[in-house]
Amino acid sequence: MRTVLVRALFVASWFALHGCSGNPVTSDLVPPAPGDPTNPSDEYLSWFAYNGTRFPDGFYFEQIDEGSPYYLNTVSAAPSGAREHVWIELCTDSMEQALEWSELSSRYSAYYRDLVSQRETEKYFEFKRVYSVRPTDILLSRAHKCSYFDASARDLFLDPPTLGTLNRRPLVPTTARELIEYLWFFQREGFGEKVLHSATAEETGFYRHTIYSVRLVYGDWGMYDQISLRRYTYTVDAVNGEVVRTARETLRTVQGRYHPNALPG
Repeated sequence: MRTVLVRALFVASWFALHGCSGNPVTSDLVPPAPGDPTNPSDEYLSWFAYNGTRFPDGFYFEQIDEGSPYYLNTVSAAPSGAREHVWIELCTDSMEQALEWSELSSRYSAYYRDLVSQRETEKYFEFKRVYSVRPTDILLSRAHKCSYFDASARDLFLDPPTLGTLNRRPLVPTTARELIEYLWFFQREGFGEKVLHSATAEETGFYRHTIYSVRLVYGDWGMYDQISLRRYTYTVDAVNGEVVRTARETLRTVQGRYHPNALPG
């Protein structure tokens, strides 16, 4: 017991003297000047990774007070013995069809969640389902509205560059931006990353949307966290609404906090 206590005190002292940060991580309390969000300093990049908000002001946002959104797909709506290795998110403009998919998905899940309410927005049909044994287990079962976004040509297992078709009209820069940010907000893109900057440019025949984001990968014992500045580029065809991710790049990587080795012996 004494040996364990001595080790614990040693580790606590090490952290007190050395902290858990490796350069260029800065104080959590004093953020560096933001500068250019498309080319931030290493110091700001590190600070943002640990302390920045998930999205900048003005980014697409929905208030979700309870439950986790789950988009119905070709896997969830099929019995386990009939599932193919194809994961396509489903879309419909029929509430009845969406409800049928939601019911099948719940029935074929590991356990059944009861339907307690339903609603629709411009973008999706949503069915709130609750597990009766554990009422805090809430799923927001959703189907895209085809009239807004059709992802039926995209197999998520393959992660193709074509994301789907934006069907909302008029097709203008703000419409294109909202879709891309919507996909990011619900983690259809950029899973787990924080957005630094989001902007749309109008070009001949299409809209180009660019997102700069920060990815934090935690290190194991004896390793540093890795913080990456990334850039995603999308085009939305101004005529037919086809949405394509044209680039997904890592621009720069810096070291984050250090996790010292466990004590030997």
